[in-house]
Amino acid sequence: MLWFTLGVMCFAGVIFAIWPFLRDNSRKFGLVAGAVVFVVGGSAGLYSTIGSPNIPSAGSGQVETSLDEVITSLASRLENEPNDANGWRLLGRSYMQVGNYSAAIGAFERVVELESAQNAQGLVDLGQAMLAHSGQAMNPRIASLFENALALEPNNPAALFWGGIAA
Repeated sequence: MLWFTLGVMCFAGVIFAIWPFLRDNSRKFGLVAGAVVFVVGGSAGLYSTIGSPNIPSAGSGQVETSLDEVITSLASRLENEPNDANGWRLLGRSYMQVGNYSAAIGAFERVVELESAQNAQGLVDLGQAMLAHSGQAMNPRIASLFENALALEPNNPAALFWGGIAA
C-alpha cells in the first residue's frame, strides 16, 4: 500500500511539473505521457532487476556476530605478529566500537609501547579509551596523554579537543 501511495504521489508530482507544457500544446501530450511511462516503467523494472530490498539492516544480530568474529580473528593474528602497531590500533578501535573499553586500553597501550610514545594519535586513542572506561572522568594520567599528544602534534584535532577539556 505504501509503494502504491508513493507511486501515485510521484505521478501527481510529474503531472504538476509538466502541466504548463501540456496546456500550451495538446499534441505534445502523447510524447510527454510516453516519456513519463518510459521513465517510471524503466525505473521500476531496473529496481526489480538489480534492487536489493531484502538486505539485512546494520542493526541486525548478524552484523554484530560477524564483527565479533573479525575481532577474534584479528586478535589471534596479532598473537602471531605482536609487533604490528597498525593491527593493534585496528583492534583497539574495534574494541571501542563494541564497547569493550578495558580490552581497547590494552590494545592501545601496546600501540603506544610499539611506537615508543612518539605518535600523537596513539596517545589520543589510549586517552579516549581510558576516558570511556572511566565513565568520562578526566584524571591526571589521561590529561597527560592528551598533553603529550599535543606536544608531539600541536594541530591534532582530537588532542586539541580533549586537551582543552582536560584544561
